[in-house]
Amino acid sequence: MTGQVPRQSERRPRSILLVVLPYRLGDATTDTTKKAIRSFLAFPYGVLTLASYLKRYAGNLGAVEVLDLNLPSSDSPDIVLARKLASMRPDIVGFSMSYDVSYPWLKSLAKSVKDQDAGIFVVAGGPAVTTAYAEMLVECTHLDAACYSEGEVGLKNLIEADDVVMAAAQDPWVTKEKLQRKAHTKPVYDDLDKIIDVDCAHRVIATTCSN
Repeated sequence: MTGQVPRQSERRPRSILLVVLPYRLGDATTDTTKKAIRSFLAFPYGVLTLASYLKRYAGNLGAVEVLDLNLPSSDSPDIVLARKLASMRPDIVGFSMSYDVSYPWLKSLAKSVKDQDAGIFVVAGGPAVTTAYAEMLVECTHLDAACYSEGEVGLKNLIEADDVVMAAAQDPWVTKEKLQRKAHTKPVYDDLDKIIDVDCAHRVIATTCSN
Protein backbone atom coordinates (compact mmCIF):
# COMPACT_ATOMS: atom_id res chain seq x y z
CA MET A 1 0.00 0.00 0.00
CA THR A 2 1.15 3.54 -0.68
CA GLY A 3 0.71 6.67 1.39
CA GLN A 4 0.76 4.84 4.71
CA VAL A 5 1.96 6.79 7.73
CA PRO A 6 4.53 4.75 9.73
CA ARG A 7 3.21 3.70 13.11
CA GLN A 8 5.12 4.76 16.22
CA SER A 9 6.00 1.13 16.90
CA GLU A 10 7.88 0.99 13.57
CA ARG A 11 10.54 3.39 14.82
CA ARG A 12 13.74 1.97 16.23
CA PRO A 13 13.11 1.06 19.89
CA ARG A 14 15.03 3.13 22.42
CA SER A 15 16.74 1.50 25.40
CA ILE A 16 17.68 2.97 28.76
CA LEU A 17 20.11 1.94 31.49
CA LEU A 18 19.35 3.23 35.00
CA VAL A 19 22.47 3.38 37.18
CA VAL A 20 22.53 3.64 40.97
CA LEU A 21 25.67 5.64 41.72
CA PRO A 22 28.10 4.39 44.39
CA TYR A 23 27.32 5.79 47.84
CA ARG A 24 29.02 3.34 50.18
CA LEU A 25 32.29 3.86 52.05
CA GLY A 26 35.05 2.72 49.74
CA ASP A 27 33.63 1.18 46.57
CA ALA A 28 32.16 -2.10 45.38
CA THR A 29 35.52 -3.84 45.82
CA THR A 30 35.83 -2.81 49.49
CA ASP A 31 35.19 -5.37 52.22
CA THR A 32 32.53 -3.55 54.26
CA THR A 33 32.17 -6.35 56.81
CA LYS A 34 35.05 -4.89 58.81
CA LYS A 35 33.97 -2.75 61.74
CA ALA A 36 36.24 0.14 60.78
CA ILE A 37 34.47 0.64 57.43
CA ARG A 38 30.97 -0.70 57.98
CA SER A 39 28.66 0.39 55.19
CA PHE A 40 25.19 -0.82 54.30
CA LEU A 41 23.29 -1.28 51.07
CA ALA A 42 20.02 0.58 50.57
CA PHE A 43 17.19 -0.93 48.55
CA PRO A 44 17.00 1.10 45.28
CA TYR A 45 13.25 1.59 45.50
CA GLY A 46 13.20 4.80 43.47
CA VAL A 47 15.07 3.35 40.50
CA LEU A 48 12.98 0.17 40.56
CA THR A 49 9.88 2.34 40.52
CA LEU A 50 11.18 4.14 37.43
CA ALA A 51 12.04 0.91 35.64
CA SER A 52 8.66 -0.64 36.45
CA TYR A 53 6.79 2.43 35.24
CA LEU A 54 8.74 2.60 31.97
CA LYS A 55 8.30 -1.10 31.28
CA ARG A 56 4.55 -0.79 31.68
CA TYR A 57 3.78 2.59 30.13
CA ALA A 58 6.58 3.77 27.80
CA GLY A 59 5.91 3.28 24.11
CA ASN A 60 8.86 2.56 21.81
CA LEU A 61 10.82 1.04 24.71
CA GLY A 62 13.44 -1.43 23.59
CA ALA A 63 14.80 -2.32 27.02
CA VAL A 64 15.15 -0.93 30.51
CA GLU A 65 17.76 -2.30 32.90
CA VAL A 66 19.01 -1.34 36.36
CA LEU A 67 22.68 -1.42 37.37
CA ASP A 68 23.39 -0.93 41.08
CA LEU A 69 27.08 -0.03 41.41
CA ASN A 70 26.99 -0.61 45.17
CA LEU A 71 26.64 -4.38 44.93
CA PRO A 72 29.81 -6.29 45.82
CA SER A 73 32.12 -6.82 42.86
CA SER A 74 35.73 -7.71 42.18
CA ASP A 75 35.83 -4.88 39.64
CA SER A 76 35.64 -1.13 40.19
CA PRO A 77 32.40 0.71 39.29
CA ASP A 78 33.84 2.22 36.11
CA ILE A 79 34.77 -1.22 34.79
CA VAL A 80 31.37 -2.68 35.74
CA LEU A 81 29.63 0.20 33.95
CA ALA A 82 31.83 -0.04 30.86
CA ARG A 83 31.10 -3.75 30.57
CA LYS A 84 27.35 -3.12 30.85
CA LEU A 85 27.45 -0.36 28.25
CA ALA A 86 29.26 -2.64 25.82
CA SER A 87 26.76 -5.47 26.23
CA MET A 88 23.54 -3.40 26.32
CA ARG A 89 24.43 -0.40 24.11
CA PRO A 90 21.72 1.86 25.59
CA ASP A 91 20.46 5.05 23.98
CA ILE A 92 20.00 6.75 27.35
CA VAL A 93 21.87 6.39 30.63
CA GLY A 94 20.17 7.75 33.73
CA PHE A 95 22.21 8.17 36.92
CA SER A 96 20.38 8.04 40.24
CA MET A 97 21.99 10.20 42.93
CA SER A 98 20.48 10.26 46.39
CA TYR A 99 23.53 11.33 48.43
CA ASP A 100 26.15 14.03 47.90
CA VAL A 101 28.92 11.49 48.53
CA SER A 102 28.06 10.12 45.05
CA TYR A 103 28.84 13.39 43.30
CA PRO A 104 32.46 12.59 42.30
CA TRP A 105 31.16 9.36 40.79
CA LEU A 106 28.55 11.26 38.78
CA LYS A 107 31.24 13.41 37.19
CA SER A 108 33.64 10.59 36.43
CA LEU A 109 31.10 8.03 35.24
CA ALA A 110 29.21 10.51 33.04
CA LYS A 111 32.53 11.18 31.33
CA SER A 112 33.15 7.45 31.01
CA VAL A 113 29.81 6.99 29.27
CA LYS A 114 30.53 9.74 26.74
CA ASP A 115 34.07 8.48 26.19
CA GLN A 116 32.71 5.04 25.36
CA ASP A 117 29.85 6.32 23.17
CA ALA A 118 29.33 10.04 22.64
CA GLY A 119 25.88 9.36 21.20
CA ILE A 120 24.43 8.17 24.51
CA PHE A 121 22.17 10.76 26.13
CA VAL A 122 23.22 11.14 29.78
CA VAL A 123 20.82 12.35 32.46
CA ALA A 124 20.77 12.41 36.25
CA GLY A 125 18.06 12.52 38.87
CA GLY A 126 17.31 11.88 42.51
CA PRO A 127 16.96 13.91 45.71
CA ALA A 128 20.47 15.37 45.56
CA VAL A 129 20.07 16.35 41.90
CA THR A 130 16.75 18.12 42.48
CA THR A 131 18.33 20.44 45.04
CA ALA A 132 21.64 21.08 43.23
CA TYR A 133 20.97 20.66 39.50
CA ALA A 134 22.39 24.07 38.57
CA GLU A 135 25.82 23.41 40.06
CA MET A 136 25.90 19.90 38.65
CA LEU A 137 25.07 20.96 35.10
CA VAL A 138 27.80 23.60 35.22
CA GLU A 139 30.45 21.30 36.66
CA CYS A 140 29.49 18.01 34.98
CA THR A 141 30.27 18.86 31.38
CA HIS A 142 29.24 15.40 30.16
CA LEU A 143 25.76 15.58 31.70
CA ASP A 144 23.08 16.40 29.11
CA ALA A 145 20.16 17.06 31.45
CA ALA A 146 19.07 16.89 35.08
CA CYS A 147 15.62 15.88 36.30
CA TYR A 148 13.73 18.21 38.60
CA SER A 149 11.74 16.13 41.11
CA GLU A 150 10.05 12.91 39.90
CA GLY A 151 11.42 11.28 36.75
CA GLU A 152 8.80 8.79 35.55
CA VAL A 153 7.09 11.06 33.02
CA GLY A 154 10.32 12.78 32.01
CA LEU A 155 12.06 9.50 31.14
CA LYS A 156 8.96 8.22 29.34
CA ASN A 157 8.99 11.36 27.21
CA LEU A 158 12.67 10.89 26.32
CA ILE A 159 12.07 7.30 25.25
CA GLU A 160 9.04 8.14 23.13
CA ALA A 161 10.38 11.34 21.56
CA ASP A 162 11.41 11.67 17.93
CA ASP A 163 14.19 14.00 19.16
CA VAL A 164 15.62 13.34 22.62
CA VAL A 165 17.32 16.73 22.81
CA MET A 166 14.04 18.54 22.12
CA ALA A 167 12.24 16.37 24.68
CA ALA A 168 14.89 17.26 27.29
CA ALA A 169 14.11 20.95 26.72
CA GLN A 170 10.70 20.37 28.32
CA ASP A 171 9.75 19.99 31.97
CA PRO A 172 10.79 18.27 34.22
CA TRP A 173 14.22 18.45 32.60
CA VAL A 174 16.81 21.13 33.24
CA THR A 175 19.56 21.69 30.68
CA LYS A 176 22.49 24.07 30.40
CA GLU A 177 20.55 26.01 27.76
CA LYS A 178 17.56 26.42 30.10
CA LEU A 179 19.87 27.63 32.85
CA GLN A 180 21.35 30.24 30.52
CA ARG A 181 17.84 31.47 29.67
CA LYS A 182 16.90 31.33 33.36
CA ALA A 183 13.86 29.33 32.33
CA HIS A 184 11.66 28.05 35.14
CA THR A 185 11.33 24.27 35.40
CA LYS A 186 8.32 22.58 36.99
CA PRO A 187 7.90 18.99 38.18
CA VAL A 188 5.70 16.69 36.13
CA TYR A 189 3.69 13.91 37.76
CA ASP A 190 1.55 11.02 36.66
CA ASP A 191 -1.22 9.23 38.53
CA LEU A 192 0.35 7.89 41.75
CA ASP A 193 -1.42 4.57 41.31
CA LYS A 194 0.66 3.97 38.17
CA ILE A 195 3.95 4.69 39.91
CA ILE A 196 3.98 2.58 43.07
CA ASP A 197 3.67 -0.84 41.38
CA VAL A 198 7.30 -2.03 41.63
CA ASP A 199 8.73 -4.96 39.68
CA CYS A 200 11.72 -6.07 41.78
CA ALA A 201 12.98 -8.36 39.00
CA HIS A 202 14.65 -5.33 37.39
CA ARG A 203 17.45 -5.13 39.95
CA VAL A 204 20.87 -6.34 38.86
CA ILE A 205 21.89 -8.90 41.51
CA ALA A 206 25.56 -9.79 41.98
CA THR A 207 25.30 -11.91 45.10
CA THR A 208 22.92 -14.53 46.47
CA CYS A 209 21.60 -14.79 50.00
CA SER A 210 20.63 -17.86 51.99
CA ASN A 211 18.96 -18.38 55.33
